[in-house]
This record gives sequence, structure tokens and C-alpha cells, in this order.
Amino acid sequence: MNFEHPSNEDLLDACRSNRLVQVLEKIPLERLGEVGEALATIHQSGIVDVAGVLINLKWSELRYGELLVIARTFRGFMPASSFPPAEFTSLVHEMHLRLGKIHEHTLYEGFKDWATKHPSGARAVAERLAEQTDESPYFGLALEGWRQYDQQGALGLALLATEDQRPMIRRQAILALAGFVAAPDDVRRSAARRLSALIIAGDLEARRAAIISGTSMLSSAPEGIPEIVLALKAAAIDPPREIRFELITGYVRDKKAYPDDLRASVFELMKTVTNEDVETLNLVDMALYDMDPSSQRESFEDLLISIIRTDDGPSLKSFKSAVHRLQTAGSRTVGWFVIKWLLEGDVAVCREIHNLFPPLDETLHDFDINEFKLTEAEVLYLARKAFGYLHFLHGPAVSLLYVCLSALGPASRQALEDHIAAFWLRNYPGDLLHFDSIQATFPREGVDGSISRMREAVESYERILHEMPINRALMPSSGERRIQADLKHSRDGEIMRVAKENSIFGSFVHTTTILYGRSSVTYMYSGEGQEPIRQVIPFGTHEVRTPNPQMDVLSPTRLNFMLFRFRQERRPS
Repeated sequence: MNFEHPSNEDLLDACRSNRLVQVLEKIPLERLGEVGEALATIHQSGIVDVAGVLINLKWSELRYGELLVIARTFRGFMPASSFPPAEFTSLVHEMHLRLGKIHEHTLYEGFKDWATKHPSGARAVAERLAEQTDESPYFGLALEGWRQYDQQGALGLALLATEDQRPMIRRQAILALAGFVAAPDDVRRSAARRLSALIIAGDLEARRAAIISGTSMLSSAPEGIPEIVLALKAAAIDPPREIRFELITGYVRDKKAYPDDLRASVFELMKTVTNEDVETLNLVDMALYDMDPSSQRESFEDLLISIIRTDDGPSLKSFKSAVHRLQTAGSRTVGWFVIKWLLEGDVAVCREIHNLFPPLDETLHDFDINEFKLTEAEVLYLARKAFGYLHFLHGPAVSLLYVCLSALGPASRQALEDHIAAFWLRNYPGDLLHFDSIQATFPREGVDGSISRMREAVESYERILHEMPINRALMPSSGERRIQADLKHSRDGEIMRVAKENSIFGSFVHTTTILYGRSSVTYMYSGEGQEPIRQVIPFGTHEVRTPNPQMDVLSPTRLNFMLFRFRQERRPS
């Protein structure tokens, strides 16, 4: 048999000998549609009941790959067949039940092709599905096929079905109304009026479907549809969470579909999202990602900050796409956000600044504070806010302190040098190297002298410390160190034991102790008597180092007090 181009005789023999699935598996996936058409021709000839062969397969024994080739073949089989509508409807539902949800999209595509090729049959199927009492996922597709040649008739059934008691049928009917956007004016107005009524006064699920359908109509109608716009504006006034979700979904998918005033209303709705609405937060993240944080920075910042400030507001970590967009927008843009937030001094917002940068970031940035038109008192205030909130972000902190030094006159600059040397460099003396690097990368007039004076202050302080005698009375004895190590070992062992006992993974995960080796070896079994697959993953190492603030060792109480004071300070008026 030529599996690239199997003949009708080969397919006929496969059906008769119950080898159809085995033959289909050997045919390239892209040719299965043609094979389905050939099987439809064989069925129509009456020689073999191909539909019966498919229905009577041993479905419980079929693997995923076999189900895939059957679904692809049946997609080609459907539009090429010529069953009576009732028989076709029964066959499609039987195959849908057997192939399962994972292959339903393939069946939908085949049904759509059939409805396009047999519009009169689509009408009969739609009317049959509307009359019966069972649910069906194919009602909307049948309406779509019927609409292609009789829009008035299809609209009439769709309007009736929007009041159906079956949730799936009703939802499909509501969504199908969006397809009448290109119909004659009277038909389109009827569909739009029904959608508007459902958006305003339907039950919750009907309103959600109507908003989706109405937004779809607006996307395809550049001139707008006043009835739907008015209904969406009304829905945007203090909506329940589900309605808010659908409105924001429409905004994210095609915000140009909304007129300016409706777009502004939905934008305000985004500011009310909380941690409880994870899916809606993801939509807001997508909306932020679609914005330009450079040219639209006020709107971008307004939305982001409004959500963070809400009760039970999410962390900036919830907006990974937006943060990535911001990080890649350039130093001037991300610096604008950092400087603005520090100047405003809102504790909840300032605590999120570290999420704008990678952990322990040492990247130097070319920040700009000139556009804020700050007084010297405000520049000093900004530097103290950097002390309070940019701990462990050595690169951004040094970058901001550097531009603050360059923005001050001689007297105030000397004061800031003293502050930096007494606090920041007292904690992180190694950051002098960052000051040298940023001066070489982004030179600013007069700051090189400041860096030299700060270096002298740091060296004189460290010189005093090195000259002080070691107080051995404060050092633990060898016996005390041994006792502390034993206690720590016992405590860690007890923690691990309790963790294993209380872990839900203990029932289905087996642990193995690796005594030596440079890789992890895993054997994966398919469960069908085949040889296990051996997978080797080499071990690697990863190390991160960052200096701890020295004051946390020498005087932790004083450090915490200073940080508290810096964070609580108000902007000078």
C-alpha cells in the first residue's frame, strides 16, 4: 500500500478488515483530510458503512495518537459527506462524545466546513437542535452556516434561542448575533437591540455573553453601533466582578473598538482590581504591556499605582509583562518612575521599587532628575529616600545618588557627600567602585571631586577601625562555637524530619540519596512494556554574593531607626 496516496481500494480493504486505524496512523497528518474525503465517497457508494466502522471502533483501547488521526480524518469526512441532517447531527455528536474535549476544535472546523458547503442542511440542523431538549456545542456553527444565505431567517431563530433555558444553546445564540454586523441595516439593528437589552437587563451569564458579542460587533463596525455603546457604558457603572472582567477583556482584545469615553470608563475599572481577581489582573498586565511607558508614562503610572494602593492590592510582581516592558524602555523611563515614587513618599508604593529591577541589581543607569525641577532641599530629600528604599540595589542606588550630587551647588553637595559617606558607604564601602564606574560611563561635571572626598572619608573611618585592638572578650570560645554548631545541626535535622512527615508529596514522591556523582539520572517508563528512557541531567552550580550592610552587624538598632526615619520623612514644601 502507498501510504502517501492510499487508493480507495486500500481504504475499502482497511475498513472491511478492521485495520482502518492502523492504516490511518501510517498516513502523513497533512493528507488525512483527503483520506476523509475518500472515505466519504466510499460511504456514499454504499459498499461499506464507514460511519458505522468509525462508531464501532474499540474506543476504550485507543491511544492519543490514534484519536488524533481519527479526528483529522473525520474533519475531512464531514464536509464531503451527504447525510440527511438528522443522521449527520447524530453522527457528529457520537464522534464528539468519543473523541473527547481535546479534539473538539478539530470537529468544530469540520462542522464549519460542512455548514458552509451545505447551507440548507445547516438550517435544518439548527432548527432540529433548537427543538430538542439536549445541549449541543454545534448550534452556533449551524446558525453561522445558515446565515450565509438567509440572514433574516437565521436571525429569527437566534433571537428566539437567546431566551432558551439551556445555557449552552442560549450562549451560542447570543454570540452568534455578532455575526450579523455586516447584514442589512434592519437585521443588524435587530441584533444590536437584542444585545443591548441583554447587556443591561439579562442574567449574569447572558450579560457576559452579550458583552463579548457586542464588543465583537463594535470591532467590525468602524462607524460604531450607538445602542451597544450606550449599553456598555451603563454596564461599566459599578459592575460586578464578572462583568468587569468581560469589559476589560474587550478592552485588551481591541481597545480601538471602544469609543474614547467608554475606553476611559473601562480604564478606570482596571484600577479597582484586587488580589482576589487573578484572571483580571492578568488582563490588566496585558493592557499595561500594550502601552508605551515612555510616551504614555502618566497613564501607565496612574493605572499601576492605583491598583497597588487599593485595599488588598497586588504586588508589582503580579505584573510581570508590564515590569518587563518598563525595564526594557530605557534608564530614563524607569528612572522617571523611581524618582517620582520616591518624591511622593508613599510607603506602599516605594516598597515596590525593588521589583522594578532584578534582584541585587548592580546595573548603572543614566537617570535624569532635571525635568522634575527640584530645589536643593528636595534633592537632598530624594537622596535620603534612596537610602531608605534602595537597599541591596547597589546599581540603581549609586546611579540616583550620583545624579543628586551633580544637581547640587557646592555647599549642598558637601552636605550630601557627608550623608553618603556616613550612611551608604558606611554600610557598603565597596560601592565606591560603582561611583568610579558611573563617573567613567556617564561623566558629570564636578562629581569626580565628590567621589574623591567620599573615598577619603571612607578610608579614614576604616583606618580607625583597623587600628582599634581586638576585644577577645566578645569572641565566642571554641567550646561555645562547637555547642552552637551542634545545636544548629540538631535543629536543622528536626526541621527536615517534620517537613518530610507533613509533606503531601511523601505519598507519591520517592526520595533518593545521591552519595556521589556529577549528574542526575532518571528513568522514564511508558507503562507499555517498552524499555525505559534514560535521561541524564548534569549538575551545575550557581552562586550569588551581596554585601550585608555593615551597620546591621555593628549597630542594627541604629540602622533600623535610620531606615525608619528616611522612609517616614515628608517632602519639603
